[in-house]
Amino acid sequence: MESFRIVRQSPHLLAIAALILLSSVVTSVAGWQLKAIAKDTLVQKDMIAAYLGAVAGYTGIVSLIAQLLITSKLLRRFGIGVALLVLPLSLTAGSLTVLIWGTLWAAAVLRGSDGVFRYSIDTSAVQLLYLPVPANIKVQVKSFIEVVWKFGDGLAAVTLLIFATKLHLTPQRISLVSLVLLALWITAALAARRQYIATLKANIQHVRIRPQQVLVPVLDQFTTKVVAEKLNSPDANEVIYALTLFEMGQQLHAHLAIRKLLVHPSPHVRKKAVSILNAAEDLSVKHQIVTMIRDNDLDVRAEALRYLSRHDDMDPLNYIDRLGDFADFSIRSATISFLMRPGEAQNLEAGRMILDGMIGDLENETLAVRAANSIALLGDMAIGALQDHLANPNEGLRIRKQIPEILFQIGTPRAAGALAENLVQAEAELRFKVISALNRLCEARGNLLVDRQLIESAMVAEMMGHYRSYQLLATANGEADERMEQSMREELERIFRLMKLLFLSLDLQNAYFGIQSKDPVTHANALEFLDNTLSAQLRARLVPLIDSEVSFQERVRLADRFLGFSVQA
Repeated sequence: MESFRIVRQSPHLLAIAALILLSSVVTSVAGWQLKAIAKDTLVQKDMIAAYLGAVAGYTGIVSLIAQLLITSKLLRRFGIGVALLVLPLSLTAGSLTVLIWGTLWAAAVLRGSDGVFRYSIDTSAVQLLYLPVPANIKVQVKSFIEVVWKFGDGLAAVTLLIFATKLHLTPQRISLVSLVLLALWITAALAARRQYIATLKANIQHVRIRPQQVLVPVLDQFTTKVVAEKLNSPDANEVIYALTLFEMGQQLHAHLAIRKLLVHPSPHVRKKAVSILNAAEDLSVKHQIVTMIRDNDLDVRAEALRYLSRHDDMDPLNYIDRLGDFADFSIRSATISFLMRPGEAQNLEAGRMILDGMIGDLENETLAVRAANSIALLGDMAIGALQDHLANPNEGLRIRKQIPEILFQIGTPRAAGALAENLVQAEAELRFKVISALNRLCEARGNLLVDRQLIESAMVAEMMGHYRSYQLLATANGEADERMEQSMREELERIFRLMKLLFLSLDLQNAYFGIQSKDPVTHANALEFLDNTLSAQLRARLVPLIDSEVSFQERVRLADRFLGFSVQA
């Protein structure tokens, strides 16, 4: 197995696998302890179910609060090492409580600790461990780690079979086993932290991963420290890479090491430093950036002009009149920033006219890349215009197809909202670009809230289109040409991409392959997964499209029923 070979050869990935395996075993045992003690204490099934439901409900609420208020701050202040220890240490305290008292409330504390910290702090910390993993193997690695998690569940069952059934340890005494496993878990967490730092340093040095493919919600303390060290590298490529990692933090912040780069010998580094300080709204360097509009490099002058158009009281056109020699797109984006910035005397109509002109340049092959980059740098102030052009059916298709990528580059909640409102498009390729951009944005920004109703509406429309394809296929006696087969594969991919937007945390890829499997157990498990995940309406329409046991004729009959009409051959 290729993924096993990859993991086995990497100390970093082995540490992650050990961490996941031990956490799976311990948390499964903790769940069993609560159920066993509840059964012995409450006896009646209704009371047991009510109690377990109450524990799960309150745990979910506290977990959400922890995710919103604690996780990011803890990671930034104390780093990944402390974050990885929060869950095992809390479970250690819970296991000791159960071992000493053995009461129902003690078991609830143990289980509650798991629910609160696993789905908030621990999940974020574990996801951060994947940061140094190269993008080309990340999917394989994560798939293997999922297998490790399932193996941990099985190992927990074996553990309970030996100690609870064969050796007759009570639920209270099982905590002794948990404490041994927790000691191993804490050791694995410390090892994972060491390997994370070592791998991150090595990858930065050799520039072997692409940051745009490994976005994480927050850069923790250790990552920030490692990156800051690399900003002093004599290699300009390493510095650019480290600056790009700084941009990955969604709550951008200035750093002394970045300010020092304003005088770096490389114009690429100087430009990138100005861009980050602009996004971070660092006003402490304004006077220094004023001098940079005389920089020898045109791109650096352009970036300085954008900064000053946003943070200085002077009209950027005055700088241009005095100094001259600025790139056309730099002038236009700086002028838009000045005209449309909030809280001051503005000329929104003039700014919008210039912005519409830049969007129009997306149709010009020689100007499109520079226009797109300049528009993306405007951030939220460009979204209204981009959304209007994307939604306009009379707009050129070449322009509309480039807008989803620009919205992804902007990457704000408003950008996600603009994509969600344009999920339903008449042209299939444009639909895919919108869905794909929203997929990547939601994966990069796990805390985005997207209108669920918009996604479900788009998903139903895609499924209806796929059923329509089966009707058309029926008129050809079920014989599809290469173009038709490709179109139907793309329809199915769009459906699953939309479903991924509804269930970001679920492994839908495995469900898709499982339901197409000829192995009856795998097939049944995948069906059960979807049955317990999807709403009744979505399940009734989606499952027949991907279930290997549903015949072509059955799908055609379902298409006739769902669409309300039949296509005769």
